[in-house]
Amino acid sequence: MTTALLLLAVVLSVYGLQSVKDQRAASCSSGPITRLLPCPGDRDLSQGEVGVEMAAGYQVELTIDSTVVPKDELSVQGSGFFYTPGPGTATGALAPGTHTARVTYYLATAGPAAAQEYAWNFSTT
Repeated sequence: MTTALLLLAVVLSVYGLQSVKDQRAASCSSGPITRLLPCPGDRDLSQGEVGVEMAAGYQVELTIDSTVVPKDELSVQGSGFFYTPGPGTATGALAPGTHTARVTYYLATAGPAAAQEYAWNFSTT
């Protein structure tokens, strides 16, 4: 009986952790945006990369706190578009607090006239 209860507890724990992971992944994507970095609401201690991974065929413009990130400061990795804030960059190092990232995206075949936007907030410490 004790073994069965322990086994049931383990199975429920694994299921619960997977549900949390699935919910977290869902909050980090939207439509053709397959991943946001950092996720909305995250506290980013290291001021790492900010960006998006898109479905294939999209072009993006990334804005951080009303500063458009120049194309030559974006690191393009497949369908991912990433920016690392810091000294000598368009935004410089991000001050502690809440920041807003905004991605303007469009299918390359449709052009900028068909652009859509998505914005999210994250915090740095």
